Amino acid sequence: GLSAQYMPVFLKKMEYTVSNEILRACLEEVFPGSNGCPTSELDFDQTIHVLDVARKASTLTRRKMAGYPEEEVAKYHAQLDVYDEEHGGTIEKLELTNLLKDLGIPMGTKDEQQAMHEKLEVARMKAKHSGVDPENLGVVGEPSVTFDVLLFLIRMLQADLDIAEVG
Repeated sequence: GLSAQYMPVFLKKMEYTVSNEILRACLEEVFPGSNGCPTSELDFDQTIHVLDVARKASTLTRRKMAGYPEEEVAKYHAQLDVYDEEHGGTIEKLELTNLLKDLGIPMGTKDEQQAMHEKLEVARMKAKHSGVDPENLGVVGEPSVTFDVLLFLIRMLQADLDIAEVG
């Protein structure tokens, strides 16, 4: 069997990102009355059950992060925090323009700005459909972006660059 105390290490090795709350709830389900901290070992079926719940939770978490691994999200968060001058979690129009210019994305003409605005709305819609919480989507039509939506925008821009390189 596998000791429950090693489950977080085991899940990390499997590259599953699971909150402590989800893991505790799962262990409580497997060991009722243990408060998520069982003292006995998990047998094969119990381990598989925990892995299945962890896989589903990890998939949902990754989907909300535009498919990026947790480490890459943390890296983007640190880089993008520089542009969020008020540190409110939203990058406003001027801050966003500076960020996009620094990423090498042309924003000089009205057409380029309109195309980016349309991509921003598509990114917002993709984030919504991926399960990002409504309060983290920002306001439709506003020229500002939340970090969660920005991850989807960056994913889209990277895909555009990949297509341009192949084409």
